[in-house]
Amino acid sequence: MAIGAYEELTAAVGAWSFDRSDLPAADLVTLGEARLNRDLRLRVMEAEAPVAFVAGARTAALPAGYLAPVALWLDGPEGRARLRRVAGPLGDGATAGAPACWAVEGETLALERPCAAATSGVLRFLRRLALSEAEPTNWLLSNHPDAYLAAALVEAALWAADEAQAMRWQDRYQAAVDAINNREARSREAPLRTDVPGPGGGADDFDITKG
Repeated sequence: MAIGAYEELTAAVGAWSFDRSDLPAADLVTLGEARLNRDLRLRVMEAEAPVAFVAGARTAALPAGYLAPVALWLDGPEGRARLRRVAGPLGDGATAGAPACWAVEGETLALERPCAAATSGVLRFLRRLALSEAEPTNWLLSNHPDAYLAAALVEAALWAADEAQAMRWQDRYQAAVDAINNREARSREAPLRTDVPGPGGGADDFDITKG
């Protein structure tokens, strides 16, 4: 059975686990994805979205599918500059001006001070894995269907209260995730060049583990 799309994955969950007409395969895939989203931090999960702050504001909504921060660039008089990410909350007592720092506060992207004028930029972030009929495949499913299947089958065994099967699939899931993370770690030995202009008009190097 090929496992390269959402419907194929949900069918495989049933074929590989329990012959039950009430098996909630779609829910099990969603729960498995929650595990994957907690355990994986891959460059292929990165996405970019425009951000905009109105004059006098220090917060903006996070983009749809946001999972974790990578980097933020804002436009200014001297061009586009990368801001420093810090641990929040930043507070809102600073006077309006040119922001230099940012953090994620709850469901918002926050700056350390309000913008003196309307300001736009680009947020690079890790995008959540979220298969559906509308988005039937992604890089991880295409390249590591075993990780997706094992994650869902851990949840299937828990749903069926089968501890032995849950432990079996948890071991397979962990082995797949470890292999993916090890490959990712090796790929980070060389710096990644971004295509977003830095303060001097060139590109910035960055590590998504540092933001």
